Amino acid sequence: MDIEKREFDDHYFKFRQRMKELDRRLASILTQGFDDSDTIIGKFKLLDSFEGLLSRTIIQDELERKHITLLDLYKQDLKIVSTIFIEGKLLVDKQDEKAPISNNLPPIAGSLNWTKGLLERIKEPMDKLTQLSQSVQDREEYKDVQKLYASLHKNIKEYDAYKISQWEASVSEQTDDNLNKCLLVREEATDKVEEGFVRVNFDPILIRLLREVKYLQLLDIDVPEKAALLYKNVNTYRTQKGNLDIIVDIYNEILRTLLPVEKPLLSDRIQRINKALEPGIADLRWNSPGIDPFIKNAMEVVTDVDELVRLMKDNVRKMQQMMVKWKDSLFDRRMKPFPPDELEQNHQSLVGPKLEDIKIHGKEIHRLLKVT
Repeated sequence: MDIEKREFDDHYFKFRQRMKELDRRLASILTQGFDDSDTIIGKFKLLDSFEGLLSRTIIQDELERKHITLLDLYKQDLKIVSTIFIEGKLLVDKQDEKAPISNNLPPIAGSLNWTKGLLERIKEPMDKLTQLSQSVQDREEYKDVQKLYASLHKNIKEYDAYKISQWEASVSEQTDDNLNKCLLVREEATDKVEEGFVRVNFDPILIRLLREVKYLQLLDIDVPEKAALLYKNVNTYRTQKGNLDIIVDIYNEILRTLLPVEKPLLSDRIQRINKALEPGIADLRWNSPGIDPFIKNAMEVVTDVDELVRLMKDNVRKMQQMMVKWKDSLFDRRMKPFPPDELEQNHQSLVGPKLEDIKIHGKEIHRLLKVT
């Protein structure tokens, strides 16, 4: 407690000197790390790592010059992003295959996801710059960067709004028109097929619309009410279309594989299928009630006929395999003459087993015919 003692002052002076030396060393490390970082985000992450120490006078003075470098680098990056945006926008609008859209994304959601990436690229550094000291924010370089960022941010947002409004304008028309189409469409008959093939009439535009809604919702972007209502039934449409695809594939395969001699045998069954499919071709729409009962009935009829056709084909194949052996000759010509008795004996030894084989297989063929 003696005020004449100077030991504390000496110790405090040494402490201050040591702390200043540590500050200078830390400032040197920060400066070296700042220069070694290749990206703006990397430089900001370096500063974030020492956030509690950056307000110290020596470190702040040392980093003051680096802040100007940050502004210059960010300004260059803003110009690069602006060029990427202008060039990419032209490719997206032209629907060019080189457009910067992910292959697994639909056009609108893909373009919005691309612009979202550009916004994220410029937004984080700008947020970091706003946290710099007031002396940096008062510089002309900072104000130029701020204006350039505001202009680019506005252009990207306006482009997003344009793409969304353009898509929303077509949603209502696409939804109403395509949901009002019949479930199935019969194609024209050909020379090979008397009855025309059938295809599922779910328009690809609706598929693209549903994909757009799915990815737009993942991007937290509001979609029109009609599109949202359509997407609520996406699982129903997926199930119905999948079942109809199965029905159509089975029906077309039956028409494709039936031979001309087989068609009269199954004409009543084909007519039964046509009658079951007729409501989907003429009456039922995608927004009509009663689709599921129609699909259930058509599936039962088509499956029943398909099983019969498969059974018939399999039985014919078995019959053909049985009769292949019947083509073998019943008489073997010898190179030398031999007596009539020996000839008769040899002939009977060949004919007997073959006749027995024909009788056995003939009974099996009659059984297969009855089954079919």
